[in-house]
Amino acid sequence: MTHMRRVYMNPSDTHGQLQTDVTRLRKQVRDLRAQETALKARHEQQQKRAESYKKKFQNGTRRIEELEGQLEETKEALEVTRNKLRKVRKERDETMEEHVSMESVVEEMEDTVSRLRRERNETRDALTAAKADGVVKKRLIQTLEARLQESISDNYKRKFEELEAKVRRMERAQAAAAFTPPVTRAKARSHEALGASASTSVKRVRSTEGVTEASGSASRPRKVLRTSASTSKSARK
Repeated sequence: MTHMRRVYMNPSDTHGQLQTDVTRLRKQVRDLRAQETALKARHEQQQKRAESYKKKFQNGTRRIEELEGQLEETKEALEVTRNKLRKVRKERDETMEEHVSMESVVEEMEDTVSRLRRERNETRDALTAAKADGVVKKRLIQTLEARLQESISDNYKRKFEELEAKVRRMERAQAAAAFTPPVTRAKARSHEALGASASTSVKRVRSTEGVTEASGSASRPRKVLRTSASTSKSARK
C-alpha cells in the first residue's frame, strides 16, 4: 500500500514553479505552432506536388494513349509497307525473270539478225550475179529472136511464092479449060475447086504474114510458130 507523502510548498515557490511551467508551456505552444505552420506549409507543398504529379500523370496517360494510337497507326503503316515490299520484291523477281527471258530472246534475235544479214548479203550477191547473167541472157535471147523472126519471114516468103506460083498455074489451067469440050470442062471444075482451096490458103498465108509482121516483138514466138504450123497444114491440103 502506497503511502502518500504530503508536500508542503511555500507560495513563492509555487508561483515561481508556475511561471516556469507557463514559460515552458508557452515555449512548447510556440514550438507546436511553428511545427504546425511547418506541417501546413509542407502539407500545402505536398498537395501542390501531388497536384503536379496528378497533372503529370494525366498528361502522361494522355501521352501514352496518343503514343499507343501512333503505335497502332505505325503498325498498320508498317504492315502496309511490308505488303508493298512483298509486292515490290515479287515484281522485282518477275522483272528479273523477264529480264533473263528477254536476254535469251535478244540473243536469239541477234542470231536471227546476223543470219538474215548473211542471207541478205548472199541474196544481194546472187542477185548481182543474176542481173549480170540476165543481161547476157537478154542479149542472147534478142539475138535468137531476131534470127527466129528472120527465119520465119524467109519461110513465109518462100511458102507464099510457092503458093502464088501454084495459083497462077491453076488460073492458067482454068483459062485453058474454058476452050475445051464438056468432058474436059468437068475435069476443069475439079481444078477450079482445087484453085479455090489454094486461093483460100493464100489468103490465110497473107493474113498470117500480116499478123507476124505486126507482132514484131519477140515476146510471142510460140503463137507465131503455131500460126506457121497451121499455114503449112493448109498449104499441104
